[in-house]
Amino acid sequence: MKIRSYTGKDFDRIRQFHSEAKFGFEMCDPSDVRVLIRECLVDDEGIVRMAAFGRAQVNAYLLVDGTWKTPEERLEAIEILEFAMIEKAKALGLDQATAQVDPRFGQRLKMFGWDKSIGETWHKEF
Repeated sequence: MKIRSYTGKDFDRIRQFHSEAKFGFEMCDPSDVRVLIRECLVDDEGIVRMAAFGRAQVNAYLLVDGTWKTPEERLEAIEILEFAMIEKAKALGLDQATAQVDPRFGQRLKMFGWDKSIGETWHKEF
């Protein structure tokens, strides 16, 4: 086994095993400029057996003074702040954000058009 950089020739092979696995999510486009990391694990015959892609996105954090104004007014303020964050992200060429929240706040995010992701969110600092 060895690791090598992804090339366009690998796309059909990777798309094949992604499709066969029925992951429930769309495969990212490795040629997208937001995909910053493109690595393949190949076997001894040079056949791609795994691929890993790292796509740039915003990991959103919201910090709120819970004593300020009413819950309804804070919710309105969150919407204004979210709009500003989205505009800044777009200006930086980003088009996707994630957030780790408790289920109760997730219902509020749903009101703003956020979708619940599949599975669980995990993180690793390095």
